[in-house]
Amino acid sequence: MREAELVGLLRDEGRTVIVLKDKNSFDAVPILIGEPEFNAIGLAWQGLRFPRPLTHDLTCALLEAAGAHLSRVEITELRAGVFYAKVYVARDGEEPKAVDARPSDAVALALRTKAPVFVGEEVFAQVGVEWNPERMLLRREPQA
Repeated sequence: MREAELVGLLRDEGRTVIVLKDKNSFDAVPILIGEPEFNAIGLAWQGLRFPRPLTHDLTCALLEAAGAHLSRVEITELRAGVFYAKVYVARDGEEPKAVDARPSDAVALALRTKAPVFVGEEVFAQVGVEWNPERMLLRREPQA
């Protein structure tokens, strides 16, 4: 597994894509996602919040209320054109438990909780590209 970061949200010919880049290289993985998930990730990436919780905000609040936290996110594989992910939920002092998730939901939760995101070597081998920041739709503003 390689630690990755969200570096781009792209619209390409009507498709919405997130780009996760290896933190130590220019290797990146584009993942096609739905429009609602694209918007949820974009809002979190820009640090925007609504007065009432959206679905991913509610999930984070439920984790907190249960005394748990998201310890990490893994994009584990690509099978028959479908990406698979796991979110790891833990309580203090306990081993994290893996929960199956869509990569878009996993990334949306990771952004909100500041949990690290990892991408499997096999995923990079199958669909990895060299990151080209010229194609980025949104750029994260530096935190002051």
